Amino acid sequence: MLKRRLHIHSMMSHTIAGIIPIISLTYLLAEFEVTFAEFTPLVWRHIYVTGLWIALLAALPTLFSGVGARNHKYGAWLSGHKIKLITSVLLVAALLLEVLVIHAPALRFLNAGRVSALGVMIVVLNNALTFVLSYYGLKFVFGRQSLRSSGYSRNELRADDTLERARHAVLNPRLDIIKVNAPGEKSHD
Repeated sequence: MLKRRLHIHSMMSHTIAGIIPIISLTYLLAEFEVTFAEFTPLVWRHIYVTGLWIALLAALPTLFSGVGARNHKYGAWLSGHKIKLITSVLLVAALLLEVLVIHAPALRFLNAGRVSALGVMIVVLNNALTFVLSYYGLKFVFGRQSLRSSGYSRNELRADDTLERARHAVLNPRLDIIKVNAPGEKSHD
């Protein structure tokens, strides 16, 4: 089996990208007092508040691990990296402000009315920032991907190329063509 490090930064980034739209949806369901089965506005509120905390707690280490991963893989800060860093800092600041507005009585005026500053931040700002982060994140990932190996693979062994095996199988039909070599094992073809 190929040995690969878990890429915690990617996992946390995907968690944030997945939870932000859920936070937005549950915020809207709570604000419009939608009841669905046993899900009342109070339940929706609990879900979006908990989601904000999860996103904030995941965003902080993601920000730092992203800087560390960037420094490990690249020699210079490309413009896309700078955009991701600024966007990440803005997302952390927005999440922190949203949590403060919900929990600090002095800031509750930002959550007054159906269309509030808090609502705009949760529904529009968070999703826009997450979209920018996802766009540039995918741009970098797809930029270093290939059919042979992933950009995260640090293994020195040649990656198993499925397309090459399929081409070989078509050109050299035999009964024993379907064989998976262990890492480092040479093919005896």
